[in-house]
Amino acid sequence: MQPIIDFITGNWAMFLTVCGTLGSVIYLVLDTRYARKAAITEGLDDLHNKFDEVESRVDKVEQELQHLPSAKDVAELNGAIRDMKGETTSLRTSIKGLSRLVNLLVEKEVNKGEK
Repeated sequence: MQPIIDFITGNWAMFLTVCGTLGSVIYLVLDTRYARKAAITEGLDDLHNKFDEVESRVDKVEQELQHLPSAKDVAELNGAIRDMKGETTSLRTSIKGLSRLVNLLVEKEVNKGEK
């Protein structure tokens, strides 16, 4: 152990240079491999901003969806439209009958005037 200490004390400048060079190489390798705290913080800030933007867009969509009819409302509307279609069909048949009667009355009045 003593010869190592004597070597270090005798060549301390070279020992410190080698240690500094090795430390710098290790620091550079770690620096390229892992992200810095500032970069992580900046990335997190960007992520928070994007998350807030998406959250506001989702809130807008939710507000618009509240005004849309539910599935129950759509089913009720479909039923009402079917009922209305049936009523118009029966009304059409009634109108055809009335139209025929009106035509006969008009024909009778026209024939009465010719005599």
